[in-house]
Amino acid sequence: MNSLLFTWKILTVFIRVMVNLSFDTSTTILCEGLFSIEYIRLTGLIGLKSSQGNYVFAEAIIDTGAYISVIPARIAGKIQKKVVGEDKLKGMNPKEECALPVEVGKTTCLLFDEEYNFYS
Repeated sequence: MNSLLFTWKILTVFIRVMVNLSFDTSTTILCEGLFSIEYIRLTGLIGLKSSQGNYVFAEAIIDTGAYISVIPARIAGKIQKKVVGEDKLKGMNPKEECALPVEVGKTTCLLFDEEYNFYS
């Protein structure tokens, strides 16, 4: 099964909303221990509308600069979605054998803050 890749609609709103999300700080050791990089990830709970009409909940990495999101296949198979096409997702390595097949589509998502307030 393919992962689901979906695009966010960009909407400019002039109302400022403060969403309190969690921060995860981790360290990765690179080059066989020659140096390490500390990084911070913004995380939060999301709810994706399921095929039965309720929601599938998952912890997600929130990338505020991303215009697409990738939903793992194990979750994409359980949610309501409108698939509009297929594509290949490529990362830093442009080789064709490193590309991941994905379905491109739209879904409904709720974002929860630390107090379990939600935003759609």
